[in-house]
Amino acid sequence: MTYVTGEDRSSFQGVTGWSGDAFGFAKATEGLDWSDPTFKSNWANLRAEGKVRGAYHFFHPANSPAGQAQFFVATVRENGGIIPGDVFIADVEITVGGGMEDYGTQMCSERTHCGLWGDAPRGLTPASVGPGALEFLQAVGRLVGPQCRVVLYSDASMTSQLLSACSGYPLFLAYYAAAPVVPAPWRNWTFWQNGAAGPGRGDLDFFNGDEAALQAWAAPGPVPLPPDWTYPPVRSLTARGGETSVQLTWDAPAPAAGQAPMPAIAGYEIAAAPGTELAGAGVVTYPRFLPKGANPEVWQGGSLARGTQYTAGVRAYAAGGTHSGPWATVTFSTT
Repeated sequence: MTYVTGEDRSSFQGVTGWSGDAFGFAKATEGLDWSDPTFKSNWANLRAEGKVRGAYHFFHPANSPAGQAQFFVATVRENGGIIPGDVFIADVEITVGGGMEDYGTQMCSERTHCGLWGDAPRGLTPASVGPGALEFLQAVGRLVGPQCRVVLYSDASMTSQLLSACSGYPLFLAYYAAAPVVPAPWRNWTFWQNGAAGPGRGDLDFFNGDEAALQAWAAPGPVPLPPDWTYPPVRSLTARGGETSVQLTWDAPAPAAGQAPMPAIAGYEIAAAPGTELAGAGVVTYPRFLPKGANPEVWQGGSLARGTQYTAGVRAYAAGGTHSGPWATVTFSTT
């Protein structure tokens, strides 16, 4: 199997280029209030060098998952921003037991911002780590949107014993051996940290595939249409008034870039009213116009008074009359 390599770094490695890496992950935050001083530079360098890039947050089970997610994402936004295809990683290494936190990283308990805090908060048990991590992952996903990836990082022991609730997320597995063993209930790993040193002195990581697979995995997908979605307005609506009729021309609504395809246009609703607004008792509606699939669409209709100012409106709708867009209007006069 072909793997491509990258690395993850924090302030312990400092700031260097990423030229030897296909991807890079930079530590951004920890807990509720600590940010890595090297993140901004690492984040900018990854983008400048065109690498698949990820930011990671060291998760503290004792802190609010939602609060940590907000702090994490806000810090990334404030230090270089977020672009489609960015990766957001929950680094879950802290277990809970015996009334104390057991820090999974060798250096963590030595950091002044990450000291041991004595008795565990009420209700914090080993069983609570997984649901808390899941809440954090879900909150991050909502904040960054569907065009960014959200990933869980941990070791085989924690994932299998405490983090099965998070198995719907891609796994970045810490496994310091010649080959990784995938912990249940995951069926495979997406990234693997094997403990060796990368080109920039960070931890050496592998992606489970070749360069093309990495690019495809990180490529942003289309944004799905929200449940309350409606058609955009029709475009370039014009009117040419005759004696008692009008000819309307327009272009179909434009789909939003990067969104899931719009439902097919089942037809157009057309109306007209005397005056400068499409409102009031004088509004006349016409039989629904079936689209010809062309731009512009052309409709001719009438029974209008001669020498009168009118406002006409056109809007698109989907099958069953749902998802109707807003009226696009145009003012004209008959001859």
